[in-house]
Amino acid sequence: MTACFDLTLQSALTALPASVAKDDLLARLARSMPTLSVNPDRNVPWQPPVQDVALRGDDVGVAYQVSDRSTGGIDCLLGSRVQGGTLVWRPAFEKIQPGQLPCTAQTALGRQGMTPR
Repeated sequence: MTACFDLTLQSALTALPASVAKDDLLARLARSMPTLSVNPDRNVPWQPPVQDVALRGDDVGVAYQVSDRSTGGIDCLLGSRVQGGTLVWRPAFEKIQPGQLPCTAQTALGRQGMTPR
C-alpha cells in the first residue's frame, strides 16, 4: 500500500458524520480510498488490501492489510475515530507478524500497536 492510503484514510475518517452505519461507512471508504494499479518498484500489479471495519457505538475502526511478497510479511494500516478524535498509523513490522498483533478493525478501535511519540 502506498503512503497516499494513510492520508486518504485520515481524511475519510475525519469527514464521517458523528454517527455512521456500517453500510454507509463501507460505501464512503469505497468512494474515498485510492485504487491500486501497478507497483512502480516492481512493475507488477498491486495486490488489493483486505479491508476490515468495526463499529462500537459512534466509534469506528478500520484496517487494511496486504501481504508483502518481497519480505513474506504483512503491511498493515490502521485507522480509528474514537470519541471524535481520528488516528491513522502503521504498526511496526515486527508487531503484526503471524502470532503477534492482528491487523483488524478491533485492533484499530483499541488503538493497539501505536508507537509512542
